[in-house]
Amino acid sequence: MSAFEASLYAKEVGATLVIPIHMDNPAFPPNFDFIREMFEKYDVDYEILENDESIEIE
Repeated sequence: MSAFEASLYAKEVGATLVIPIHMDNPAFPPNFDFIREMFEKYDVDYEILENDESIEIE
């Protein structure tokens, strides 16, 4: 799923927070600027975590 598709899907299902995953494949490096642009364009809250980083969701 592309960042564009993910942002539209998140908006459609009413996601309150999106955390992109499976983005550490060196064969397909992510374009974080584009990902941020799409989520912000469609007003989707997101958090991009570093490898091995975690957050607590309440």
